[in-house]
Amino acid sequence: MADFFQVDLGVLQQFVSSLTQSKERMDSALKSLGGGIAGAVGSDALNDAAGEFQETWEYGLGELGKKIDDTNKGVDAAHKVYKQVEDDAKAAWNQIQTLLPGN
Repeated sequence: MADFFQVDLGVLQQFVSSLTQSKERMDSALKSLGGGIAGAVGSDALNDAAGEFQETWEYGLGELGKKIDDTNKGVDAAHKVYKQVEDDAKAAWNQIQTLLPGN
């Protein structure tokens, strides 16, 4: 079975970290356009555009952030399960080896 299905725990954990960083950057960018900062971007037209962008994307990016959180929780849970299976298999193999003649 291991010949056709493998899980790289390091890559899986890196994916969790990447998702978390993406959400943090997205939140930071949205906050930068919100509040008083959007009114200080530049000209009136640019300030208005930044304010409209922030208002338009606030809901959508909030929903995307929720989906990232959900995905992150699922991937993190899968990582923990795969890691536990790997640890249990290693422990079982070590126990079998101690029972073999000559050990």
